Amino acid sequence: MYIQINVVDCDKVSCVSSKDNNISIDKQLQLYPNPSTGIFSIVQTNYNIESYKVYDLLGNVMIQDQRYVEQIDLSNFSAGIYIVQVLNTKGKLVNGKVVKQ
Repeated sequence: MYIQINVVDCDKVSCVSSKDNNISIDKQLQLYPNPSTGIFSIVQTNYNIESYKVYDLLGNVMIQDQRYVEQIDLSNFSAGIYIVQVLNTKGKLVNGKVVKQ
């Protein structure tokens, strides 16, 4: 039996690894300021955002919406790390990580 371990270089914006070809690590997704006290600007160059979800680290959906957004407000949530997942107009799911102080 062999075990394969994949090591990836993660930047401050996103770090996701998946064998699912529909999920990508896309450095074009920008979340700033990061860390923030609550309001994050969200930009994905080249494609518009169709919908988004924000998850806590346990996988619970905290916020979701089926529309284009430029900002996500996490002011009413506890400090911590959250995963932002957007569906772009090309049908790709793109993930990013934000830190709420």
